[in-house]
Amino acid sequence: MNRIRRRAAAVLAMGGCAVAVAQPAAAQSPTISAYSGNGPSVQTKVDTPAHDTLPFTGVDVGLVVGAGLALSGAGFALRRVTLARR
Repeated sequence: MNRIRRRAAAVLAMGGCAVAVAQPAAAQSPTISAYSGNGPSVQTKVDTPAHDTLPFTGVDVGLVVGAGLALSGAGFALRRVTLARR
């Protein structure tokens, strides 16, 4: 019974903290603009690439494939070890 009371007290304390933190946010006016002056500009024309290839993102594909193979190997090894213990 003591455990349930502690858990209930912890939930109520977290709820009280959440309400206390939310009060300053609720007191702000929604009409205050976040931007000074004009808002951000909008791009009107989208540049199309000259050729039909994927853009270069800078990610080294070899490292990503190597990490995937390493994780797959670790998973298979763990499965083999856990099945051998049964």
